Amino acid sequence: MAMTSQRTPARMTRLVAQWRASGESGAGFARRHHIPAWTFWYWCRKLSAGPRAESDEAVESIPVLK
Repeated sequence: MAMTSQRTPARMTRLVAQWRASGESGAGFARRHHIPAWTFWYWCRKLSAGPRAESDEAVESIPVLK
């Protein structure tokens, strides 16, 4: 039975940082680390997204003056 690698947020954060510093293609990096490409791209996108606003109520309106 094959052992699956852990894809925890901490591990994937380290791997994405290593990939960004490597200059290697994402597909090649994922292949070398035995990670499916779609999984690697999911984590790249997830980790590069900024924090989300909790609700629309947190956004304040600014009146436009003419």
